[in-house]
Amino acid sequence: MLWATKGTKVTDPSPKRILNSALYAAFAPATPAAQFAVTRANAGTGLLPNHQYDYLAQTPQAHPLYDATVTDPALTDGQPLTGAIHASFTNGAATGTEGSGPGADVTFTVASGPTQSPQSIIARAVITREAYDSLSAPRTADEVANLMRSAFLDVVEGRVATALAAATLTEIELTAAAADAVLEGDLLTASAALDVLRGGPDMTVSVAGPSLFTDMVEAKDSGGRRLGRYTAGQGVAFAGRLWSPSWALTAASGATGYVFAPGSIVTRVSVPVVREVQIAVETVDVWLQGYSVTSAVRPTEARRIVFGA
Repeated sequence: MLWATKGTKVTDPSPKRILNSALYAAFAPATPAAQFAVTRANAGTGLLPNHQYDYLAQTPQAHPLYDATVTDPALTDGQPLTGAIHASFTNGAATGTEGSGPGADVTFTVASGPTQSPQSIIARAVITREAYDSLSAPRTADEVANLMRSAFLDVVEGRVATALAAATLTEIELTAAAADAVLEGDLLTASAALDVLRGGPDMTVSVAGPSLFTDMVEAKDSGGRRLGRYTAGQGVAFAGRLWSPSWALTAASGATGYVFAPGSIVTRVSVPVVREVQIAVETVDVWLQGYSVTSAVRPTEARRIVFGA
């Protein structure tokens, strides 16, 4: 038997080599490409990724009402808070006359401030033991806790909007359906009127609901030029003020926006407490608990913006 073909020298005429050659000749594919039919498309999940990106967490909400009103000290429990506020002060100074005393003595009175009654904010997540024990990055329980803390501030932001809606405030009434130059003129007139009042120049916080904020950004003059200057993430400079948008000031809140002095609207919150509680073998609980309260302590230094009927 011959073990070579033209141009080829067989150096291993062993039985194993003979068998392999015979099998290849019998079952060889019609085209060489058919030998490599495994691709990424048909391998499915059998192929492990070469690289893994980090976990992409949920983007938190902005909280402009909370940021503008939060104050120290932080709450430690749900006990009601009381305090005193300025009520009146007269005869503080007058033109003097030689040889004469003041015409009237100083009078100074204080009044009880509004009682602030904190409300609790709570949440609970129940995680299976298997998910809790997994070595994911970040840990499931840690990410749930982070999302709870973010949701805590969302609740606080909504409560500030609710407190503002419930407060007795002087209203700035805009022309019904005001837009463009009319909207700018109404707000400029209102701001100018505030500047001549005691405490008026201090009303520098300006927040607008989504609808009013959009109207400001889109307002144009008769030539089609924008009346405001919008900067993403910073707000819109319009009618002499820098306005921040608040998602919490919806139509249901009863106002389109507010202007107020820092310290006139006060929000106090506790540091949210998050605990992992193991009370069952098959699950682990993650608990969140905290408090918040918002009060209009100086309602005369705040204005509610509404559209006329």
